Amino acid sequence: MPYLNIGKLYAPRSYWKCFDKLGSALIAATMNEKNKVQNACVIVLGDIGRSPRMQYHVKSLSENGFSVDFIGYVNTAPLDEIRYSPNVRIHELNPFPELELPSVLKYLFKTVWQALGLLITLISIRKPKFILCQNPPAIPAIIVAYLYCLFARSKLIIDWHNYTYSILELESPDSPIVRIAKKIEGFFGARAGDNFCVTRAMKDNLSDQWNIRATVLYDRPPQQFQSISIQEKHDLFARLGENIGAFRAERSAIVGDSEHVNITGITAFTEMYSNGSVKLRDSRPALLISSTSWTPDEDFSILISALDQYEREANAQPLHYPDVVCIITGKGPLKEKYRKIVESKAWKRVTLEMPWLENDDYPKLLASSDLGVCLHYSSSGLDLPMKVVDMFGSGLPVCAIHFDWKMHYPPETCGIMLFVKIVGLFRQTVEPQALRMQLQDFVHKSVNEDLLIFHKMLGEKFTQQIEQLYELFRTAFGVESDERLNWLTLEGFKSLIALVGTNGQGIGTSSFGDWVKNVTACEMDDKERESLDNLIDDLYNKMDEVVGTFLNNEGSALYAQQSKINHSCAPNAETVFPNSNHVLALRATRDIQPGEEICISYLDECNLQRSRHSRQKTLSEYYLFVCQCERCESQVNEPDETSEEEDDDEDMDDSD
Repeated sequence: MPYLNIGKLYAPRSYWKCFDKLGSALIAATMNEKNKVQNACVIVLGDIGRSPRMQYHVKSLSENGFSVDFIGYVNTAPLDEIRYSPNVRIHELNPFPELELPSVLKYLFKTVWQALGLLITLISIRKPKFILCQNPPAIPAIIVAYLYCLFARSKLIIDWHNYTYSILELESPDSPIVRIAKKIEGFFGARAGDNFCVTRAMKDNLSDQWNIRATVLYDRPPQQFQSISIQEKHDLFARLGENIGAFRAERSAIVGDSEHVNITGITAFTEMYSNGSVKLRDSRPALLISSTSWTPDEDFSILISALDQYEREANAQPLHYPDVVCIITGKGPLKEKYRKIVESKAWKRVTLEMPWLENDDYPKLLASSDLGVCLHYSSSGLDLPMKVVDMFGSGLPVCAIHFDWKMHYPPETCGIMLFVKIVGLFRQTVEPQALRMQLQDFVHKSVNEDLLIFHKMLGEKFTQQIEQLYELFRTAFGVESDERLNWLTLEGFKSLIALVGTNGQGIGTSSFGDWVKNVTACEMDDKERESLDNLIDDLYNKMDEVVGTFLNNEGSALYAQQSKINHSCAPNAETVFPNSNHVLALRATRDIQPGEEICISYLDECNLQRSRHSRQKTLSEYYLFVCQCERCESQVNEPDETSEEEDDDEDMDDSD
């Protein structure tokens, strides 16, 4: 969250309940009771080592003070941060034995086996505050988790990665199991305390199909998925070459001139010289990589067919096309099928390997490759593969099957583009000093405050990579060769990000929001009010299908005068965009007396309605001040509880 979007003036009321549900890190921050360790449970009815999203949930929860019971199968080792965390207990489920049974009977027995194993494990752990359950599979994971939460008075949260019924439908479209699975997902999903999902398309489908309201949590690559140095690439290729032939190069491949005599190490892709330098080989092959669970929703015959075609073209024009090394990593039921197909190929210009990579090697190999390949075909057409996000994080271009994920950029894209535009203006302006004066005209913050804001915006882990990020921007904008950018030092870079973060104003077309506010202020009876509320919610939902995240937020800007206006939790003015463009205006929300200070709210409408403690917490974290407005001073004797804690207390009172 790079800045608080005070430009989104009138969000749909159906969104207000979920503005703060931005992932397990935020759950941890808001559900913790004072000075008391809370228990959480995360369920993956699959291999936890191959469930990166759920592992990141566990990691985030444990780092935010939760004691986590992680339940699932451990066929693959999970992240070290989880395995060795004192706050995480991994409970390994016993796998279903391989039995020669008819498919329907086998599925039935396996379901009973998994249900009993999961139930016994849940009974044996400490009572959790909530259970975060991955779906799929819904059967029996969601059923058992829901029943347990019902009796234990815990909260069930479902993280929707896809639909169970749509996966079953791939193999048996007419099976009654598909219809049963669909009913189960809809029934229990609608009764969960909260729901997360991976794309906006899935969010809309959950709402349309089962009236389930879900919050979209976009996957983001973790810290290890990033660019690496040429030295790290060489070390990786050399280490992998000990077991994988495609990474090895024989010494006989070295050309006998004076330069190559100094080579002390060589791989299929890199050369190391006696002075310690490493270079990419001129004759290196292209490196493609893909990861898979070898399931029916990824058709690798497409890739094999493409490699067949490449083989023919490369043989026809050998000087035009390089050799290709294709690495497909992962485990799964269809791996042996494709291994046999590959072994039958008589390729000369193409090499395909299917190794299993360790957790530390996989992100490095992504960063060392030339092209990522994703053949994930969504059974529902709604989910987004985490592998694509990881590839992007490593700076790897991706070739993928296209389908409608209905992706929208998160709101912070506006802030990033505003930052880029500022730097671009310096490169284009003929009066850079005047532009610098404009930026300095904004509210001044000390260096320490800039640093705090910078850390809050990017997160502690990302700030550790600030020098690398700065180097990328410095190179991209040619800082050293342009005297107009001599201010863009590392410290100037941090300050500029902080400036955008604290002063960036979301640009929103609020004409419809104005109508909503005015019409809801009209007097009407309860029946008319209910009808109006339903109409407004329906209109917002229809608008959201088209504009998504950018509803009432089409961009971001810096307004010098507006940035000087102070905050109040009882504001007498608000920012509006009366012409539905970038022109900002201030509008009084009540009569303002002569000499009275004009104040706006830095919080959105949802946060403004929260408790004093919640408002103070948000303002101090993101704006670095303690609000002493009239409203806060009048509520000084209220208990120091966040709104979530108050709601939780009420829920407990209701259940007693």
